Amino acid sequence: MKSVKIASLKFGEDRPKIIIPLAEDNAVDIMNCANFYRRQPGDMVEWRIDYYDDFEDLEALAELSKRIKTSIQKPLLATFRTLSEGGESAIGKSQYVEMYRYLIQAKAVDAIDIEFERGQDILDNLIPYAHKHQVKVIVSYHDFVKTPGENDMVKRLQKMGQSEADIVKMAVMPHDEADVLSLMNATKQASTLIDQPLITMSMGRLGKITRIAGEIFKSSATFATVEGMTSAPGQMDVEDVEECVALLNLQADDMDDDF
Repeated sequence: MKSVKIASLKFGEDRPKIIIPLAEDNAVDIMNCANFYRRQPGDMVEWRIDYYDDFEDLEALAELSKRIKTSIQKPLLATFRTLSEGGESAIGKSQYVEMYRYLIQAKAVDAIDIEFERGQDILDNLIPYAHKHQVKVIVSYHDFVKTPGENDMVKRLQKMGQSEADIVKMAVMPHDEADVLSLMNATKQASTLIDQPLITMSMGRLGKITRIAGEIFKSSATFATVEGMTSAPGQMDVEDVEECVALLNLQADDMDDDF
């Protein structure tokens, strides 16, 4: 598994990176939140554009994104999750592509997230365009109902890894402890089969361990909340996640005993 650099962050090396969501619905609250996030823990901010009321005005959207990026002083990931993908707004295919291409060419973001199930035509359109403009791409798969079988998850992660995206992400809903372990095992297996760093998690209460122990099973990032602003079930407070990730750090320490 190779490492991938997004702005100053290296995914796939050292501890998992912590991504905090920004999910307000108007520009004033978005900028207030961005100014606040600058002083908060977390390595990257994910702007959930589907929460924003005025996303259809692309020029204003790009300018707002630039302001967010300047204010947070952290790398910015832009995500538009549609209603069918568990998001907040509906958007057509052509509008989806146009929005991302506008943000990319305006240099308003450091990375974008594309839902893998939106189709190969969208991936083929956006991934090369993003790379041409030095913007990284995360391809995502979400199942808010269940956890697929372990082999199915490995195969899906492999298929996503063939997309030329920079990072592959999967989030699934567990129904019992075995589902959580299946997600962790699938991630570890897939990490030996594809080049890209992985971001995976089990959602909800049962999946909390996956949000702090990613270094153990080869997940390179996690999502955490600031003052309760969540974008998916089971996200924990960023300060708690930061503390847990540090405690579970596997990097060698000069004081470690050799056994």
